[in-house]
Amino acid sequence: MTLEERYALLSLAKVVLDTSLGSLDDQLNLASRYTEPEVVAIKESGYQDYIETIIPKESFKKGLDFYNGVGGFFMDGKNYVMDISSENPTPLPWSNVIANENFGTLVTEAGLGYTWNINSQLNKISPWSNDYISDIQGEILYIKDVDSEKVFTATPLPIKSGNFKVTHSQGYTDYTGENSDIEHTLRVFVDEHDPVKILKLTLKNTSDYSKNVECSYYVEFVLGEHRYSTQ
Repeated sequence: MTLEERYALLSLAKVVLDTSLGSLDDQLNLASRYTEPEVVAIKESGYQDYIETIIPKESFKKGLDFYNGVGGFFMDGKNYVMDISSENPTPLPWSNVIANENFGTLVTEAGLGYTWNINSQLNKISPWSNDYISDIQGEILYIKDVDSEKVFTATPLPIKSGNFKVTHSQGYTDYTGENSDIEHTLRVFVDEHDPVKILKLTLKNTSDYSKNVECSYYVEFVLGEHRYSTQ
């Protein structure tokens, strides 16, 4: 029997008996010694201490409810606030669906997601990424500091530059960051009735000199169900 065959049998077996542990009666008696662990109530203070052992104390957000090291609820659960960086990403894309009756967009903590009209599956305007990990971007807002020629994005992806505060709320998502002495806040929402996706970008110059800024919006159009058949 090969080692692979042995491991396959062990992985499929319901019961494994080891002759070095004695007779069948001995092994049954040995198995009966083990019981289910007692259910122990976890006190809130103990949970708090446990959380602070795995999350640095200085980053623990006292003002957020159910803070987990990345984000927590704010304003009685109306907002979910996240601190996003390349060193502190979410384990999976965390999404916010923003829509009116016939038109909408799905954004994540890292980027601008995708947009649809009437039917989110059959009438995509930009691509939906069926990827649990990489969060591929089909819509991107680039910001360029013309004088230094530094290019960054108004969202954490696809250009990983600096720390972001991202807020998912009911009807909008905000992305706030700072690059090249420019504070930038992007609010994404859709019109209450019309099929329009709105991106409101606010820029603040934090330097002591004037700046020239260019903004470019990139969209990978689908205009249907699949890009490869409709592009």
